[in-house]
Amino acid sequence: MLPPGTIVKLKCGEIAVVKSPTQKADQALVYSVYSKTGMVLPAPIPRNTAQPEYEITGVVPFSECKSAAITIKRVWLGR
Repeated sequence: MLPPGTIVKLKCGEIAVVKSPTQKADQALVYSVYSKTGMVLPAPIPRNTAQPEYEITGVVPFSECKSAAITIKRVWLGR
């Protein structure tokens, strides 16, 4: 179970936040907030975790993602 707000690492190297709860990782609605180079994205980008390159490979502690707090907030504000 991946609850909303969980920060995850994607196979492509991006870091994303889970928007809606899911029982299966390949059905999670996620938005990337960090690029594969580690840069905070100016706006969250939706990713389809059913696609191999966007497969969830692990969970990342929020303490490691504080610099993306504004981008993460935009996931829920729709901006």
